[in-house]
Formats: sequence, C-alpha cells, structure tokens
Amino acid sequence: MLFEQEEQITKDTPCVTCNYNLRGLRLSGYCPECNTPVGKSRHGLTLQYADARWLKRICLGLKLLLWGFALLVAAFAMILAALLSASSVPSRWWQPATAFSAGWPVVTAFVILNLFCVYWVVAFILLTTQEPRLRFEESAYSCRRLLRFSSVLLTPIAGLSLSNFSFLASSAWAGLVSDVSGTVVICLLGLYLRGFAPRTGDRILRARTTASTLGFTCCSLLLVCIPTLARVRNWNYSDPPSVLSFAYMIVGAFSLVYFIRYVSMLIRYKREFAVALSFVKEKKGERSP
Repeated sequence: MLFEQEEQITKDTPCVTCNYNLRGLRLSGYCPECNTPVGKSRHGLTLQYADARWLKRICLGLKLLLWGFALLVAAFAMILAALLSASSVPSRWWQPATAFSAGWPVVTAFVILNLFCVYWVVAFILLTTQEPRLRFEESAYSCRRLLRFSSVLLTPIAGLSLSNFSFLASSAWAGLVSDVSGTVVICLLGLYLRGFAPRTGDRILRARTTASTLGFTCCSLLLVCIPTLARVRNWNYSDPPSVLSFAYMIVGAFSLVYFIRYVSMLIRYKREFAVALSFVKEKKGERSP
C-alpha cells in the first residue's frame, strides 16, 4: 500500500503511461520519461487526472444529450397542445386520439424530432469516446462498445416512435418496437455513466444512477406495454374511465418523476466532468510557465 511522506512516492509505483518507476518523486512532479503527472499514477483512474481531450469530448456529448432531451420535451408539449386544441379530439380525455388529426403542427413536430435523431447519434458517439489510457484494458463487450453500437443502430429506429407514438398511432407493434429500442439505449447510457461514479469522489452517485436508470426504464416499458397490450387484447377505454386508463395515468406520472431524476443525474455527471476538465486545465496552466 502506498503512503505519502512529504508528498513523495515511497513505494515502487509504475507510471500509468510508460511503466517508469516513480519511487522517490514528488506527487506534484512529472514522469521523467513521458511527462505524465505523478499524481495521475498515484490516484489511479480519478477523473481529475484523465486525458483533457477525452474529458472535453465527454462534456460536449453530455451537453448535446441534455439539449436533445430539452427539445424532446418541447416537441411533445407542442404535440399535446395541438391535440388538445384539435376539433377532432374526443371529448372524453381518457380516450386515445389520432396524432395527425391535429394537423400540420403535429406533423412538423414529428419531422423535427426525427431529424434530431441524427443529433442524438452524434451526442452518443462523442459520449462513448474511448479513454486513451484504457485502450488496451477494455473488453470486447464493454458497456461503452454496447452503447455506441446500440445508439447508432437503435436511435434511428426509436425515431420511428415519434411518428408511431403508442398513445397516438394506430400501429401497436410499430410503436412497441420503436419505443423499446429507445428505452434500451437510455438504460445502457445509465449503466455506462454508472461506471464513472466511483471516479468522481461522490459516494452516493452510483446508487442514485442505478435507481434513476432502473426506475425510468421500467416506467418507460410499462408506459409502452399497457396501451399496446390493450390494443392486442381489444380492451376498450370504457365510459367511465376503466382501471386500464387509471393504470396508464399512474405509470405516466411515475415516468415523469423518474424522467426528471434521470435528467438531473445527467446534469450531475456533466458537472463532475466539467470540474475534472477545469482541474486538468489548471494543472497544465501551472506547468506551462
């Protein structure tokens, strides 16, 4: 076990970049072979000693992802507002309506949201950039690789749900496949970020990430499966509202709560990576003179 005495490495400690023995060097110094900060080898995988360019790409990916969620909420708010104001919407608020009966505002919202699928793919590609010092330690089926593959493959498929939203469209199976695809990507994103929690110094961030990811994933799946199952089994929304209608509304309320928690989790990770990037830039600024 390493211990510090006058801010020096007192045990044999290999450099994380070139394996040079750093024994006897000060923690504030640099490796004489490759100029890697000694603290980077001392503190292991802490984000404050990660590669600056990698941290910058992760921060940019999280920023794009958060803007994508904001646009998603805004677009669906426009859809619901158009549906409520459309004359063809049934007077009974618990009965499903047809999305395109609301006219061009809804169609415009669907087109915008499908175009932003490309925007989300770019965000996921930036977010899943491989960390340089873990290049040779990553397994072939790591969460990062699975997230990158699934985001490129499933995000365009999930975009189809924006024109086949299970509550609004007539095709139950199309909405089910598309929405489940999007849920899988969201679940993998949470698991991927969960791996960074121990490197942030926040002891409860990992537990919060697990709870937010599992809660949002389960509620999203239920929100899709309830109306899909109703259509497959020919269950009608009766008058007065049936138990199925109330179950759908309850799950929708929980989905909103976990959606807010999930977005808050992303904001927290964005903040942690930004703090780490600022720390790295400060260290470089101290060394540059």
